[in-house]
Parts: sequence; structure tokens; C-alpha cells
Amino acid sequence: MMKVKNKKIIAIIAVVLIAILAIVLAMLFTRCGNHSSATPDQAQATTATIAKSDTTSTQLSTDASGKVIDPTTAKADGDTSVKATEAKASDTSSKSDSTSSKSDSSSASPKSGDSSGGSSGNASTSGGSTSGGGSGSGKTYHEAVYKTVHHDAEYENVYVVDQETYSYEEPVYEKRVYTVCHVCGAEFDTSYDDSAFSAHDKAHMLAGEGSGYHNDIRRVQVSTNTVNVPEEGHYEKKLVKAAWDEKVLVKEAGWY
Repeated sequence: MMKVKNKKIIAIIAVVLIAILAIVLAMLFTRCGNHSSATPDQAQATTATIAKSDTTSTQLSTDASGKVIDPTTAKADGDTSVKATEAKASDTSSKSDSTSSKSDSSSASPKSGDSSGGSSGNASTSGGSTSGGGSGSGKTYHEAVYKTVHHDAEYENVYVVDQETYSYEEPVYEKRVYTVCHVCGAEFDTSYDDSAFSAHDKAHMLAGEGSGYHNDIRRVQVSTNTVNVPEEGHYEKKLVKAAWDEKVLVKEAGWY
């Protein structure tokens, strides 16, 4: 049983050693290929790793001729070479980006004589400008046209009362005949009937006082009359609506 285990261990160790040997040979072939393809202008250092143990390793640098370079003395030169290489790569990348940016700018900018590239697609200028895009492409934008319509002031005839209606009583006069007695001065209305005065005069005569009289024509109020005075007024113009100006749309704004 112990012999079988020992054989397994020996087989495993042999496989590991063969694998390590294959790795070392592959690295040597790779380094030789790099030396054959390298040029003096490139002068790039190749790093070879030599395995001393399972946990430690040492990196040795060689120049283009295959000479081993001390890591302590080649540190500064290596840093300079790496920096130069990085700077060259950065410069190349910058030029590539600049070329790409110019290409994008060239494709975005309009060609000479292209009327649609000078302004934005939806931009419009009032008063007859042309638009480069949108629904107004190829047409002219016109502002709305208005006209001013004047409306005169409006009036209406209004009746204004100057004096309200009223009424009053007016006296009625008649001409009457009055007979005046000379004996006693008594007056009798004899316009329609003189019998009263005749009896009075006869009494004076029977008494031996004599008789005598005279007649007077007089204007006497006999009644009143109601007079109705109608309303008095006049018509005048009253302002209903002041004069005003109206802004009327003649033609709508749009592309045409």
C-alpha cells in the first residue's frame, strides 16, 4: 500500500516538473522571437521571470542585445522609457480624437450655398423670412394683416321734461246790470229779472219818499273753470356709446 502511494507522489512530481520545464522553454522561445523582431529604434526591454521557489521570483531586464540589466541601475531609465512610451501613445490618441472631431464637425456643418443650413429648422423671421425646415419649408412666413375700422359715437333722442303737468282754477266773468236806488242806495242785479227792484221802488213811493235809480254795467265772477296745463319738455341727443376704433383681422399669419 505504501508503494502505491509513493508511486502516485512520484508521478505527480514528475508531471509538475514537466509542466515547469514546458513553461520555461515557452518563455525562452518567446524571448528569442522578440529579439529577432526587435529593431534598434524600438529598444524595448523584455522581462524574464525566473522561478527560484514556490513563493519568490526575480525579474531581470534585458536590452535589445540580450544583455542583462541590473534592476537597481535601470529603474530610472526604465521609468523614462515607460513615460516616453505613454506620452507617445497619449499623443497618438489625441491626434485620433482630433481627427474624429474634425470629421464630425465637417459632416454637421452645412455646405456652401445650402440655404437650409444657415438657421435652425423651426426658426422664422416675421415680415417675409424663409424657414429652413418644418411645415414652412420652401414658403415665406407672413405676419397677420390688420386694418383699423373707426366707429362713430352712437346717440339716441331722449325726451327731457321741462315742466310737469298741472292744473288750476280760472274764474269765469259775466257782464251784469245792477240797478242802484237813489233813495236808499240799494243795488239790485236786474240783468235777468228787475221785479225785485220794482217792488223796492214802489215801496219808497207809497211811503212818500219818492223814487229814483240808475243802472251800472259790471264784470262779475259767476264761476270758476279748471284749466289743465300739459307737460312741457324737449328732445335732446344722449350719448349711448362713445366713438371707438376696432382692429379687424384681414389676413391670418402663416406660411404661404
